[in-house]
Amino acid sequence: MKKQTLRGICLIIVCVFPAFSQTYFTVPQNVWRFTVISSQGAGKWIGARGRAGILGQPVTLPGYGKRYFDHEYVNSDGYYSSPYDLYDLDSIYINTTRTIGQAIRDFNHNTAPFFGFDTLPDYGTDFFGPEAVQIGGKLSEYRSRVIAAREVKVEYGATNRVTFKLSVPYITRLEEKRSWKWNPGVVPGLSDWLSYHREAKARFDSLFANPLYHGIDGITRSNLETVYQRLYTWEGKNSVLWALEGGTDPLGYGFFGTEYNPFADDDTSRTTIYDLLNYYYPSRRQSSGLGDVSLELNFLLAGTPAWKASGTYSVYGGVQVQLPSGRQLRKFRPGKTDSEGRPSQFSELPIGAGVTLWRFSLFGEFYRWFKGRLINLNWYHQIGIPSREYLYTPVSFLGLNVMHQDSIISIIGEQYYFRPGLELNGALEIKLGILPERITLSAGISGYFKGRDTYLSRSVVWDKWMAKHSGFDSRYYSVNQSVKIYFHNVDPLKKIGPFPFEMEAGFQFPVINRNTYSVTRWWVGFTTYYQAW
Repeated sequence: MKKQTLRGICLIIVCVFPAFSQTYFTVPQNVWRFTVISSQGAGKWIGARGRAGILGQPVTLPGYGKRYFDHEYVNSDGYYSSPYDLYDLDSIYINTTRTIGQAIRDFNHNTAPFFGFDTLPDYGTDFFGPEAVQIGGKLSEYRSRVIAAREVKVEYGATNRVTFKLSVPYITRLEEKRSWKWNPGVVPGLSDWLSYHREAKARFDSLFANPLYHGIDGITRSNLETVYQRLYTWEGKNSVLWALEGGTDPLGYGFFGTEYNPFADDDTSRTTIYDLLNYYYPSRRQSSGLGDVSLELNFLLAGTPAWKASGTYSVYGGVQVQLPSGRQLRKFRPGKTDSEGRPSQFSELPIGAGVTLWRFSLFGEFYRWFKGRLINLNWYHQIGIPSREYLYTPVSFLGLNVMHQDSIISIIGEQYYFRPGLELNGALEIKLGILPERITLSAGISGYFKGRDTYLSRSVVWDKWMAKHSGFDSRYYSVNQSVKIYFHNVDPLKKIGPFPFEMEAGFQFPVINRNTYSVTRWWVGFTTYYQAW
């Protein structure tokens, strides 16, 4: 019999039949219970208001607004006329005697009427100020996940009151997909400024194309061409083409400058928010590997276990430690890139919590045998207390609004301390024996709450962003319902084959989820027992 039993256990391990939960919380003394779990799930991220996605995350381009109006700079004449912004353009000197405004007004008053030309804008109208110009908008992120996993559980009854449990999960497939929606912010005055300068440039182009233009005196022509060269060519000292190219949505249509553009070595190369997202956040990431292993000790506090077929209730206590054995982000190495040339860390998808987690549980059952059928009401409460761990920094421009990866690392640091929020969860499940010792049906509801995470790095701004920001909160909760069906083959007088086993199939669907994935899961299972005398 022992050889047959061992052969059966080996068969289970080889075939990797799955199971999700057990009929009873514990097992008798000297009994081993072996379980292999196979499950799959899929779902979308649900935000704080019950809508899919992380909506309305603020993104800005710090300092870029000073290119439109540097409200902190005043020149010696008292004008807001930094040579690098778009304010008070008429006060900029094009030579030792003339400003842009003076050169245009001379043309409008003296030359244009004589030749019948249209007048030119004199740039005396300003559209920004006196407040700082903020360039940015709001970004919405949409996530979905697919997960397939197998979990091996080994339980041993040290006594009739104490059961030891080892759980080893393996993630066979974890896939995450992300997409984005960009909503640009409104910059007061920018739309009017764009219309003004597009019209001004068009008037210059029309003037230069007029055959009568070459009849103008040389000094006037030189002044006009200098104004055009200064404003409407990329080489111009006061070029505004970058602003015209960016339009009303500089982040969406293109922004310039090596201090803002991580992909360029010159100030005439353009990039967009979409380029940054594609670089830092691949649309699809995949991972697989060992999950977080847990060790657990459950012990009877009061009552009688249901497997004794006597009594009416039982109450248990449990202590579990979950070890951070799942794969985490590796150290950021800019020289180690993937097939698309981006640092390989950007494509990594972590598995597991990354910290040691202690869980303390109180659970039990109320049961009654009726005409050979077991009616069982299970309840479960648990609190999880995480430790603090040192993890490698996930490099991302969101949260800091700094575009260069090297700058991000220098601001945050290569590593940071991380402590997840406190966990609370509970469940209630009712089981009903449909066919005595053969078929059991169950239905249950479970709830899970996790407090806000704590981050500690060199950047307080990043720490706060990671814990909570508009559209996102690391504190989350979920409520799920489940239905299961069990097939039992453990009764010595009724069992099929040489060894006892139980099979299970189940389905879990989400009811309420906030700031987490709303995952629909399904599983099948196989469990067997072995008694060591």
